[in-house]
Amino acid sequence: MNDEGSKDLPPKTSELISETLLAVRKHPEHYLYSAQRGEIYLSFGDSRLNLPPPLKQQPNTNPNDIKLQISDALRAQWMHAQFADFVIGELSILTTKYVFEALSKNILSNELNRFEKDFLTDVTEIMELARLLLDNEIRIETAKEQLTERYWFFEFTEEAYNISRLYSTAVLSLNIIIYGARKPDRYSLITPENWKAISMDYASEAANAISAIPNPTFRDWQNSDIPISFDKKKRLEFWEWWLTEAIPQAWDLAQTSYQSAR
Repeated sequence: MNDEGSKDLPPKTSELISETLLAVRKHPEHYLYSAQRGEIYLSFGDSRLNLPPPLKQQPNTNPNDIKLQISDALRAQWMHAQFADFVIGELSILTTKYVFEALSKNILSNELNRFEKDFLTDVTEIMELARLLLDNEIRIETAKEQLTERYWFFEFTEEAYNISRLYSTAVLSLNIIIYGARKPDRYSLITPENWKAISMDYASEAANAISAIPNPTFRDWQNSDIPISFDKKKRLEFWEWWLTEAIPQAWDLAQTSYQSAR
């Protein structure tokens, strides 16, 4: 692994990457906690993560009115997206692609059922939507509508664990591009102190997808007492890649996507 990273990263980001890399390597399970990732995101610079709540629903408000107001607020914030927002977006896309390619070498070569095939088709489409949104080729309202339609994945249990986590990685990566570090129905200012409030944690889902030991014959994992087994070495390899390669690459990619969106 290249521990140096990009020479263009902010000094604070480089410092946090070095500290976090050391902490992950020392952790017995090689975990990288959400609060640590939150600090890294904030070190990229001003972004929508630093903005106050765009809108709060008031009592007795017409649901259609609040839906339009939220869309207007999201559009206004997206129009003023900062460079750091694009770094976060590029990082989420890189992460999804990395997991997809890694799983393609083993579990995705197995016989898939119809749910799994649908999941993988959606993953590809979601990645395309995320790319189009960052390149300013679709409206944020369009991406939001497409994202909402894909929340059905929580209802299904007949898929391999790795594939379900890959799917949620894709959904949550598009989610963080659209909403920033906020849930659609719960807007709150994100700081290192309250970062645990974040729900759209695509990175932890990616780590789970890539480190879970595949069991192609075991699909009813949500209704079973059988624990999912994880490969700690693969988890460490993923976080090392994410910290030392993905973040610098996302920073470099954002130089282009941010300028093209202006």
